[in-house]
Amino acid sequence: MGLWDQRPSYLKESVFCYNCHSEKVAPALERYDQQIEDAKNLSVFFDNQGKETRFLSRKEKAVTVERMPDREEALLKLAFQAVLLGYNGLIDVSIDYEKVKNGGYQTHIYRGSGIPTQLPDRKLARS
Repeated sequence: MGLWDQRPSYLKESVFCYNCHSEKVAPALERYDQQIEDAKNLSVFFDNQGKETRFLSRKEKAVTVERMPDREEALLKLAFQAVLLGYNGLIDVSIDYEKVKNGGYQTHIYRGSGIPTQLPDRKLARS
């Protein structure tokens, strides 16, 4: 399960001619790489940081992720969804896990949620 679950139809192929790659694939990959960088640099405030976020808007519907293999991937996917929606911050982030036992093997499955928001410039400078 990748970050870019809803790929355009022209990117679902595995082999491209030079012209198709130059015109469609390369620009889409550049946008994707930029979105990943933006997601990695997104300001994130967890649900226990209410003092810092109490005056921020919570109008947007919360984004959620389910069944992630680790905490970092869950956080990155939440941030990526916020970037795709055009926001520069994520507040009230909560990441939980569930222990999964498979015979003698034990692992964790992570899920998370957060509210995407537009942070003012002064908040970005301090965070």
